[in-house]
Amino acid sequence: MGQINLSGSITAGPTSGNGGVFPGASMVVPLGFAQNPKGYQRATGILERSLALGVYTDLGEPGNTVTQATFLYLRSDAVIDLRLTTDDGVGGNVISVVPVHGLAMFEFPSTKYLKTLEALGTGKVEYFLSGQQ
Repeated sequence: MGQINLSGSITAGPTSGNGGVFPGASMVVPLGFAQNPKGYQRATGILERSLALGVYTDLGEPGNTVTQATFLYLRSDAVIDLRLTTDDGVGGNVISVVPVHGLAMFEFPSTKYLKTLEALGTGKVEYFLSGQQ
């Protein structure tokens, strides 16, 4: 069994030297999983794929190494549409299309795991999936 740790923060606020009389508000949002570290039985390793077709491309995982993914990390260098098929909790499917440009991370409940991952667009993606099966 492996584990994934996520640490760090997102910091947002005005640029330095904004020249205003009152400094702008800033915020710091800590990053972490619902349960940190996040355990898994199977993981893909970092996978890379070039996209160039005008149709959805099956990214091959989940399915080969991980059949029921509960975590997805993905980074794209261009605007793409992700088509995620998850279990509805009773064996059916829920299909969602999510536009992505850059970083995307998803945690899925073990009862509503990711079944298939497809992408539409032109560019490169790198991705990693883990899960219990």
